[in-house]
Amino acid sequence: MMPGMTMDDPAVTSVFLGPQIIYTRSSRLSALVGADLPVSIVSSGEQLVPTYMMRAAGRTNAGLVA
Repeated sequence: MMPGMTMDDPAVTSVFLGPQIIYTRSSRLSALVGADLPVSIVSSGEQLVPTYMMRAAGRTNAGLVA
């Protein structure tokens, strides 16, 4: 496909599955790490589709001491 060309009604349906680990230490610290692999990808037309996905997140709640 050439730059600037339009596509007719592109659509994609993806289903991903994978493990995830969640770590929590008291109510002040939590973290999440996960990876997903595709089990089904259906696309119409020419599209870029992911082959895997990685996720990571963290949260702290320091709280104030008076």
